[in-house]
Amino acid sequence: MAAALVIQYWKPDVEVGALIAGFWVLFTLLNYLPVGIYGELEMWLSSLKVITIAGFIIFGICIAAGAGQEGVLGFQYWRDPGPFNEYLVPGGAGQFVGFWAVLIQASVSYQGAERTSTRALYSPFQLPREPSGAPLLPNYSRHSPNRKLFTDIGG
Repeated sequence: MAAALVIQYWKPDVEVGALIAGFWVLFTLLNYLPVGIYGELEMWLSSLKVITIAGFIIFGICIAAGAGQEGVLGFQYWRDPGPFNEYLVPGGAGQFVGFWAVLIQASVSYQGAERTSTRALYSPFQLPREPSGAPLLPNYSRHSPNRKLFTDIGG
């Protein structure tokens, strides 16, 4: 989906549904490759992903340090309006509401599928185990919302 939207940015006349179907067929066919070829392809694509992430980190540091046309961007708003800006309510209460709103947005973005496994590993309850000794996470996932109350909120 994301790749189709990026391509449509440069070619607006291309149908997004056709691009999504094309990418789906491509990735499905790649999964049917023999293990040796698929493993090699996966290794090279993973290496490309790591190099791309490192490049974006370096790019971000350079832009924040002033490599772009805007000049130095880092800490531009540190003094005016400051780190705790008012939100919805004036004064100190507005600063607290602004901080709280950002905290809620950050915590919601942290939630995901990996949160279930994190809760499972640090759970004070005895988890069902596989014969190898590993926690049985699919069984845990069914009870995860209830246990979240105890492990995340209660203690």
